[in-house]
Formats: sequence, C-alpha cells, structure tokens
Amino acid sequence: MLEALASGLPVAGLDAEGTRDLVSPSTGTLLPLPQGARDWPMALKSTRSTFFLKASRDYAEILAQLLVDEPRRRAMGERASRGTKGRTWHEAMEMCVASYREAITLSKTESSSTFDPPARPIRARLGRVVRRLRGRKGRPADAPSTGRESETILRFKTFAKILITLCA
Repeated sequence: MLEALASGLPVAGLDAEGTRDLVSPSTGTLLPLPQGARDWPMALKSTRSTFFLKASRDYAEILAQLLVDEPRRRAMGERASRGTKGRTWHEAMEMCVASYREAITLSKTESSSTFDPPARPIRARLGRVVRRLRGRKGRPADAPSTGRESETILRFKTFAKILITLCA
C-alpha cells in the first residue's frame, strides 16, 4: 500500500487494520466488511460464501468507479503521494523498538511493585522439574543411549522453551 501511495496511485483495499491506518477517503477507497461477518478471514474463507460473493461484487464496483472517474483518481493519487512523507521503514522499525522498550519498562515497573517470591523456592522447584525430566537417577555419561533418553531430551527442550518464554 505504501508503495502504491508513494507512486501516486489511489488504493482500493479492505477496511482492516493496517490498511485503515494508511488509507484515508482522500487517498483511496476501503471496502467495508460485509454485514454479518465477524472479520475478513471469516468473510473470505470460502469462495462460495455469501460474504465472499458480496465482498467481491462490492470490490469490483469500487475498482470500476476508480477506473471510470479519472479526475477523482488523479486527485486521490496526488494526495496519496504527498501523504507518504515521514513513513519510512526506518521510522516504522524505530516505532516498533520504542514499543518494545515501553513494554519492558512497564514490565519492570509492574514486577517491582508486586510481591516477588524468594528465588530459592523457584530454584528448588526448577531443580525438581529438571530431575523429573532427566529421570530420578542420572545416567552415567558413558552409558548407552536409550529411546527414553531422546524423549527426555525432547521434554527438557520443551520445558526450556517454556521457561525462556516466561522469562522474556
């Protein structure tokens, strides 16, 4: 969409997040979600659904209007090319990083204000879980590999992924 707008082309798109943020009535036309549909994936899931048929007819009408009305199309295109200034990939990535920083700051603020249990019980629980995943008795390093070992490794990897996700 940004490429089309920057090129001076009006956009005919779905009225959905992302598109709605970039396209205004002066730079393009948005296809409204068919009445009764919850969201676009549901509406366009099957080419035989009434939602899909209505949306495709309405979209064809929007495109036809843009093709026929050249003065309107040109005016939208001119406004579209002026409206993309300040919307670069660098700025978009900076906004994304800023939102991550804000989330981290909020997370630290909330965790410091809530009760943090002592680390020792957490380590003890973690140790118990690791021992369960490894089996009660550790296997010597030179012992032959078993099928159970690969299952245990898989469980441990899954647990490690969950733990890393929770810590993040």
